[in-house]
Amino acid sequence: MQINIGYVEDDEDDFVLLQDLLGEISLFEPQLQWLPGHDVALPEMCANRHDLYLVDFRLGARDGLQLLQDAQEGGCQVPLIMLTGQGDHEINVRSMRHGAAEYLAKSELDVRSLERAILPAVERQRARSELDARERRARATLAQAPLGSAHGARGGRWVRVD
Repeated sequence: MQINIGYVEDDEDDFVLLQDLLGEISLFEPQLQWLPGHDVALPEMCANRHDLYLVDFRLGARDGLQLLQDAQEGGCQVPLIMLTGQGDHEINVRSMRHGAAEYLAKSELDVRSLERAILPAVERQRARSELDARERRARATLAQAPLGSAHGARGGRWVRVD
């Protein structure tokens, strides 16, 4: 299974390191695109052009939390995973409150932690999208269904059907 990942990171060296780690993944086929900052990433995220976004917390003038908020307000429907240089409980809590599916410290990243974070987040989103599509189809079917009424009498005999 291919997973298209947008990586919002202002440091090209960190992008290259993550690209190398993702190259070792065997559970899915990651396709990584570098989005080097808020202004480049936001239109991509609002258009839902990837299956998942990895967002660095430190993005120069704006932080990753601001990007998460802007993306959600702009209609981003795909999972977002916050990355930062160090594990910080406060940033973790704030990330989750801003809608991040997961939070990972870059210092603790390895192939397994990426697989455990990315694959379930994408699978949950795909299942949610499928349920939404089924609900839309069911609503459309019901909206087109003829409405009528049936009147019954005692003993189970139908008296009138409209």
